[in-house]
Amino acid sequence: MAGRIRVIRSRRFVAVAASAVTLAAVAGGLTIQAAAGAQSKPKSSGNRIAGTWEVTVNRPAPLPPLRSLQVLTVGGGMVETSAEPPATRSPQLGTWERVRGRLYAVTGVHFRFNPQTGAFLGTQKINSTRRLSQNGQSFTAIARVTVLDPDGHVVGSFTATASGQRMQVERIPDQP
Repeated sequence: MAGRIRVIRSRRFVAVAASAVTLAAVAGGLTIQAAAGAQSKPKSSGNRIAGTWEVTVNRPAPLPPLRSLQVLTVGGGMVETSAEPPATRSPQLGTWERVRGRLYAVTGVHFRFNPQTGAFLGTQKINSTRRLSQNGQSFTAIARVTVLDPDGHVVGSFTATASGQRMQVERIPDQP
């Protein structure tokens, strides 16, 4: 791509651009190794939730725990992909805001599909409250999960808990 890249300092643009790039990487099957806000020094994150997170979601029995990768952008956007089969759901897109102190609210939605037919089954909305650890490298969360049909009617809901660890940059040694 020839030409100059114009720097735009709009938080909304950065959030949308980061979400779009992350979604494209997820859709293309690429491994996300770092994102805005990810730090290589654990003490540098403090009270900032922006970054890439490795998350474990504990759902009610008989559902097993679910692994998830989540990117929270500096501008308040969120993109998530999980270890659930891609035929059953889309990546989750959402938004977040700081409530107070180390407490954050996050809301996201993903599409649900019938894995055999590919038919659209509706959406799933996840509202969570996350408490960031003192050093900013982990969080704990409680979430209300609401399952909706294609017309937006609630067909079920449940509560889940989660914990997340900030993904760190792992540098490779310099080449000779």
